[in-house]
Formats: sequence, structure tokens, C-alpha cells
Amino acid sequence: MKNLHKKGFTLVETVVYASLFVILLGAIINSVFILSSSYRYIKDVKNAQMSALAAMDRMSREIRQANTINGSGTSYNTPSGSLLLDTGAEFFLLDGKIMMEQNNVSQGALTTSNIQVGILTFRRIATGNSEGVKIEMTIENKNFYNTVMLRGSY
Repeated sequence: MKNLHKKGFTLVETVVYASLFVILLGAIINSVFILSSSYRYIKDVKNAQMSALAAMDRMSREIRQANTINGSGTSYNTPSGSLLLDTGAEFFLLDGKIMMEQNNVSQGALTTSNIQVGILTFRRIATGNSEGVKIEMTIENKNFYNTVMLRGSY
């Protein structure tokens, strides 16, 4: 008698298993690409926020140290505004970067090189006894705001 039981898989079983493996592998690779792109997006958003907060913090500290704003060197209510303080600090937008000068000496960019600032607007706030500046900044389509009072005006 011949042994009719052969070990191994039939051609149909092999094709079915290979197809399932390819489908499963495709789903895993797609998931890895989605996770990778999500990670890059979140990382870019975090970098933009950190850059915006660092720039806003530096401008706020300098404004708090000033007694007055130099009106002739300041442009209010414009999308690419500039602010000149009596301490010699000046902030302005140049090629999508927030720049700072101290006594006409460049201190460099306050934002990182891979971040584009779309709008930097300074608005003067004045009441009977106090003076301040509202800062509006748009970085990577996200808006950031801060209001700072000048020294001795509160």
C-alpha cells in the first residue's frame, strides 16, 4: 500500500497564507507611516510654540524694563510692526524672523531659523496713568498674544 498522506501545504493554502501576510504587512507599514507623519507634525507644532513663547518672553521682559516707547521708531497696528524702547531695545520683523537690536547692534533672531513669523503687531495701550503694549504674533498659522505694562506705569 502506498502512503497517501503527504506532509506540507497545498498550493491553495500557500497562496491564502501569503495573501493574508501581505495584507497584514501592508496595514502595519501604513500604520507606521501615519504615526511617523503625526509625530513630525506634533514636533513641528511644539517647536513653533516654543519659539513663539521664547520670543514673546524676551519681548515682554524688555518692555517691562522700559519707561517709555520711542514713538518715532515704532510702527503700531501694522502686520510687520516694530517697537523701539527707551532702553535701546528694538524689535522688528525681517524675512519671517523676529529680530532684536540693542542700541543699534543686532542681537539676532528671537525665533528659530525653521519658523516663519507671518504677523508681528504692536498696539499701544494708554490710560490716564499707565502705558502698555499689546503684542500680537502669528507663527505657523497660530496666534499668540500678550499685553505688557511699562515700568512705573501701573
